Amino acid sequence: RALVDVAAAEFTQAERSLDVAKAQVAAARAGVTEARAGQGRAQADYERWESEATRVADLVTRRVVEAQTGDETRKQFRSAASAREEAAAKVASAEQ
Repeated sequence: RALVDVAAAEFTQAERSLDVAKAQVAAARAGVTEARAGQGRAQADYERWESEATRVADLVTRRVVEAQTGDETRKQFRSAASAREEAAAKVASAEQ
């Protein structure tokens, strides 16, 4: 009878472990979705700063704006590029 009770307790524990594992899988899937959304946002920021850097570089060349503005815009673009790489890494990590 004691062995049956132990087996029943182990079975119950296994069921609870399965419930926990299912919850962890759901959380991981949500994490992947969240990471992909962040990647989309980072890509949009990258594209925005890429076009802005091109536009401002042209304005600097034509001496419409100061070189400092061009430098600041290039820094924003580099920052957006780094954020895009970070977002891609987060997606890869979440998918694992």
